[in-house]
Amino acid sequence: MTAGSEPSPGGIVARPRTPGAAPAQPMLRGLALAHAWPDGTVVFEGLEVVVMPGLSLVRAGDGRGKTTLLRLMAGELAPAAGSIERTAGPLFWHDPRDARDDQRLVDDCLDEQRARFADWDERRRAALFEAFGMQPHRGKRLEQLSTGSRRKVWLVAALACGAPLVLLDTPFASLDAPSRRLLVAELARLGAVRQQAVVIADFETPPGLENLIAGVIDLGD
Repeated sequence: MTAGSEPSPGGIVARPRTPGAAPAQPMLRGLALAHAWPDGTVVFEGLEVVVMPGLSLVRAGDGRGKTTLLRLMAGELAPAAGSIERTAGPLFWHDPRDARDDQRLVDDCLDEQRARFADWDERRRAALFEAFGMQPHRGKRLEQLSTGSRRKVWLVAALACGAPLVLLDTPFASLDAPSRRLLVAELARLGAVRQQAVVIADFETPPGLENLIAGVIDLGD
């Protein structure tokens, strides 16, 4: 750990970041990371991860550790070995499948996220909520939503939050075609923001992002 750094959950070291300055260092770096399932099966070991500003892809087959790696990046899990360093500032990560959200209202979820992020863009929230076709679901509980609509709630939050680091797990899953096109356009916009990094975990490069992915972390098939 370097001087001036502070430990945070999950073995992550948060480093100070100068507001408004273009990052000279990676937004996140993982060194010699290892993780295993409870039965001892090794998911990955000795993994080196570097996330620069722009779009990055964690590519892996089913059960190869995509979500696990995002949870490690977020500090939700501690690595079995190795360490993760990231720039200071809030990051966005939320698993849209989390059953603990079932009884929560759509607007309450978004209002809670707005309170977390100083750079939250309320205009973008409203525009995205409309563009994703979510107006009919205002006032509903998340358990009342389809899988795709439930995912859209958290995509609105991710795209409006303004966090320096945004982690998205299979963000295109269960989306209708217009929503997929909207998400591609929004990710292209975020990818051009040089002080922001977006990490997408998926089985392959999502269609429409082939020329926008700056870095790939391949966990294998």
